[in-house]
Amino acid sequence: MPSRDPGRVARWRSWDAAGAPVAPQDFPGARALRGESEMRGMQMLYTDDDGQETWTEVRSAPLLDGEGRISGALAVVIDVDRIKRSEEAARESARRQAFLLELADALRVEHDLDAAAALAVRMLIDELRLDRCCILSCLPGEDMADVTHQAGNARVPDLPAMLPLSDFPQALGTGSGQTLAIDDLCILQGGAAAIWGAGARLGMRAVVAKTMRRGEEGAAWSLVAICAAPRPWSSGEAALVEEVAERTWSAIERIRAEALAARAERRAESILERMSEAHCVLDSDYRFLVVNAAAERLLGRERAALLGRTHWEVFPDSVGAPVGQAFRRVVEEGVEQHFTHHYTGEGYDFHLEVDAYPTAEGGVAMFWRDVTEKLRAAHALQASEEKYRTLFNEMDEA
Repeated sequence: MPSRDPGRVARWRSWDAAGAPVAPQDFPGARALRGESEMRGMQMLYTDDDGQETWTEVRSAPLLDGEGRISGALAVVIDVDRIKRSEEAARESARRQAFLLELADALRVEHDLDAAAALAVRMLIDELRLDRCCILSCLPGEDMADVTHQAGNARVPDLPAMLPLSDFPQALGTGSGQTLAIDDLCILQGGAAAIWGAGARLGMRAVVAKTMRRGEEGAAWSLVAICAAPRPWSSGEAALVEEVAERTWSAIERIRAEALAARAERRAESILERMSEAHCVLDSDYRFLVVNAAAERLLGRERAALLGRTHWEVFPDSVGAPVGQAFRRVVEEGVEQHFTHHYTGEGYDFHLEVDAYPTAEGGVAMFWRDVTEKLRAAHALQASEEKYRTLFNEMDEA
């Protein structure tokens, strides 16, 4: 109505549209005794003797005697717990998906490992209203874990750069694919309390940690969400930490792969730039994408005059020539071509030995060598051999 017992009235709780608690004098039953009706229903959270919480909807109306005076109140309590929790779960799921999409978009454009990890830590702190969030990394068999990234407020001070795993549960540092959720460190019993004493001394009271590892020899990697006060973690909150850890780990692996690929590409470009063979790459529209120094020397043109232009623009006489036909076969059929070509257009007169390969993007990567002098020497040698063979055959001596 509510009860006049302060201990029992506290079992009923409700909040207005702004999120402020409703005072007991404004509960539906109390209002009905003042002559007001609450027929729309007020949602109230009731806690029973066992601490079980149930969402209800309470409606009330005053009871009047024959002279119109208030003689009592009628209150109807409806159990709406399943509906309420389903609605909350749906809202939480939608909110979680919206956050994960925002996180994925933010991580997708990051190409720096430290920036991606720091971004995920900050966003998770804001979403779950954490006091601190950090990333731990540890190699198999090692007791010390590196705190590679962290952020938070003064309620949980900065963690040391290295933490001894012997002070913490195994799931935090070396478990694989595990999620640990602790609502309150201080109520743990027995050995667990001693183990978590280190965490409590660091200001931790509630923790969720998701740990992953790729391969037996790979480092264990943990994303840890921390609160300075006890917190009953919901299944949705624990699942969100798991999802953020998975997506952050994937982003870090992608960035590492990109860095390795970039280093390999720079190494390959350096080798191609220094090699004596002329090399260039054309895209699927036959535009020059790459030209090395040897190609510049062979063609007598700077690469700036070639890049972005098509092969047909630079060498118009090659369109119908065997070299043009060979390049079209590479692009259209995806087959490599190896041939010798005598090119005489655009003021050139040389013999080229060409190797052309299809690229993954549908273009052409080609290497060519000027074999003009080699062919001239071969022709001279052949002419010399024929000359001396003729002289030999014309000799009178046996």
